[in-house]
Amino acid sequence: MSMLEERSNRTWGSDTGSTRNAGPARLEEAFVMGTNVRRPGGMAMMTETRRLGGMSMSARILRLGALLLTFVPLGAPLAAQQWRPVGPPGGIFGPLAAAASRPETVYLLGSPSSDQQGTLYRSDDAGRSWQTVPGPLLFNLLAVDPRHASTLFGVLAGAPHRLAKSLDGGKSWVPADKGLAAVEAQAYPVAPVFDPGKQPRLFLPTAFGLFESDDAGHSWALRALSGVFTLGFSIDPGHPSRWYAMVTLPVSSPCNPDTESCFFADVLESQDHGLTWSSTHLPSAPGAVPTQLLAGAGAQYVLDGTRVLRRSEGRHWVAATPLPLAATRFALAPSGLLHAATSIGVYTSADDGRSWLPPATAPQPIDTIVSLAVLPDAVETVLASGFEEIWRSDDRGGSWLSSSAGLLGHNIDSLAVAADSKVYAAVPFEGIFRSADGGAAWKKRNGGLGVDLPPFTGNVASFTVLDLSSDPHDPATLYATVERGRLDHIDLARTANAGRSWQVLPRPPAGLGHVVVDPSSSQSLYAIGSGTAPGVLLHSGDGGGTWSQLLADRLGVFVFALDPQRPGTLYAWTFSRGLLKTTDGGASWQEAARQLPDLASSDSDTLVVDPQDSQTLYAGTVHGVYVSHDGGASFTAMAQGLPAVLPSPTAGSCSSIRGRRADSTCSIRLGCSAGSPTSRPGYPSTAGCPPASTSGTDSR
Repeated sequence: MSMLEERSNRTWGSDTGSTRNAGPARLEEAFVMGTNVRRPGGMAMMTETRRLGGMSMSARILRLGALLLTFVPLGAPLAAQQWRPVGPPGGIFGPLAAAASRPETVYLLGSPSSDQQGTLYRSDDAGRSWQTVPGPLLFNLLAVDPRHASTLFGVLAGAPHRLAKSLDGGKSWVPADKGLAAVEAQAYPVAPVFDPGKQPRLFLPTAFGLFESDDAGHSWALRALSGVFTLGFSIDPGHPSRWYAMVTLPVSSPCNPDTESCFFADVLESQDHGLTWSSTHLPSAPGAVPTQLLAGAGAQYVLDGTRVLRRSEGRHWVAATPLPLAATRFALAPSGLLHAATSIGVYTSADDGRSWLPPATAPQPIDTIVSLAVLPDAVETVLASGFEEIWRSDDRGGSWLSSSAGLLGHNIDSLAVAADSKVYAAVPFEGIFRSADGGAAWKKRNGGLGVDLPPFTGNVASFTVLDLSSDPHDPATLYATVERGRLDHIDLARTANAGRSWQVLPRPPAGLGHVVVDPSSSQSLYAIGSGTAPGVLLHSGDGGGTWSQLLADRLGVFVFALDPQRPGTLYAWTFSRGLLKTTDGGASWQEAARQLPDLASSDSDTLVVDPQDSQTLYAGTVHGVYVSHDGGASFTAMAQGLPAVLPSPTAGSCSSIRGRRADSTCSIRLGCSAGSPTSRPGYPSTAGCPPASTSGTDSR
């Protein structure tokens, strides 16, 4: 699956709301040693401590605790650290709803990409900044009452999905579904439609027909189209007696449902408040289901994939010029402008769909858009909810700016802190962000990486920064591993000016992962790659220009650590020979610990040398933290006060080789099935996996 497909398959509008405990109060106070940390996968900002990825929360917290040893001064009490989320902003997406009576008020039911629940946010400055609205979990946000900006309609989380109403801006909700039990048992409710001619009357299209409420949504009764599956409903704002319903109807000819579609879509029109209806003869193929129906002053619009159909004053439907990409939603501005949300960008038409801007080669914004809202202000501000950002256009779709202040839901694939305490974060699909003030403000730093450059060719879909590393000698120098489509197409890029521009270096060995700069020399780099076998320790003596292999194939290096006090001294955990140590930069190696006490050596996920004491090493494992005070010759458990994360390993279970892999998780995990090593999709080849008889535990 391509990254674009991965983006397009992400869902929104699901019920959510998770407590986020995150972020150092002063980020530079926690990242004081100029090192870097890779987030261990899953859904998290740089400071997330809730459920992450496929592991339990306690397992991830233990892993994070082990990683923190690399940059928190020893002796500093972690429990005393104060944490708060710091960004970068973005990564929250979902349905938008604007308040017609208060143009500056907008609501967003947002959730991160991999979350299952949504949090309600409110903006009182036309989407420029957002605040969380405390309240119950919602499955979907449907509409804002056009007369009262604090009256909302939504769908409560849980089963069945019940229509609910809030009178206090989303802080509290009560069911608003009397008479809708059968409807809610069939499907969750869609957005109610407010009658512009008679308030507080509302309408609700359902699978059983068109329902009506004369008491602002407290109770409902069937009004029209009994037994007709009603997909959408709209009222002409200039002629409130004209109603339009998008429905599905059975075909009139004999039909075999096992071999063909036996229904078709149509738009029905009523000019007498729903007493009688007639077909508008919507051109629709059997089985095709349009996405959306809108009625403007004297005109109706139907969205059907890349097609927008328009009908005016009783005429036939006319197909507009097809959109460059299939649209998911569209919005009609008071001026008549049409805005269409697509998988990449928003397209705008000022001539009823005869032409669209921007050109297909320069979409804006470069994001997968899932919702649109046109604000009823003088400039018709347009807000677009994308997977990566909330976007705002103040010139009717001509240009777009990020508008995500207060929304903190980005995945963070990697963090690096330079020697001057500047923080760099790698965000999937968006690239590299830099903060010079401890996370208060962030700026993109992608220049030279070959992404987001016109003319647009879709390269953003296969671009993501996998890892960041800082040079402890030069705060302006950093390295980034960049994936372009597949793991065997990974570039190493370097910046010498704090990310303002990047130079792509000669392509390193396939599968190059996390890069570490030698504390004794800026030109000396170490990394784990997958040469002729997985888990190969590599070294570059010219700043990443060329690479050489330090250890023989098939040893299976899964984690390594440099001694910051002793140049040329480093440790490498290997599968076949346990912990190895070199004091001459890899020219020769000696065995240190064969394995951790009662654990296979491959159960170590991270290894850290005490920056104040070269004889002290810490090993973070899936079963706890271990310490050595004799340069790695022996280890003892130091798990007092830590939760029991995983059971002890069992003999005969599958082993794994871990190392810094070049993707969004913190280590290579090459699963080896008994007797027949196989590689997981997207992982380097597992040729050379250790024999199945070797004991160990695959914890993930």
